[in-house]
Amino acid sequence: MSSLVSIAYGLNDVNTRRELWTHLVSIMEDVGDDPWIVLGDFNDVLDNSEVCGYSGDINVAMGDFRAFLVDSGLAPLPSQGAYFTWHNSHLAYVQRLELQTIPLLS
Repeated sequence: MSSLVSIAYGLNDVNTRRELWTHLVSIMEDVGDDPWIVLGDFNDVLDNSEVCGYSGDINVAMGDFRAFLVDSGLAPLPSQGAYFTWHNSHLAYVQRLELQTIPLLS
């Protein structure tokens, strides 16, 4: 049995992230039942509680990200440390970024 580790970076553009989600799902189809972990900065969140001071409507992007996780069979890993891990220079926007994923276990 082989395993796969992927490193991903989701650009700030929602449409470009959708392309990434599609690409990662296609990788998952090739991986099959082998263990697969995806690490990286997805530039997306699963819930409004993961951001503070956000601007614009992020609900569509969150829905896309949730759908990606379901389609790929990946699930967030628990993390430790500071809850918010990124902020802009004015502290008007903070976000939790360290989402790693693993395949859901049956």
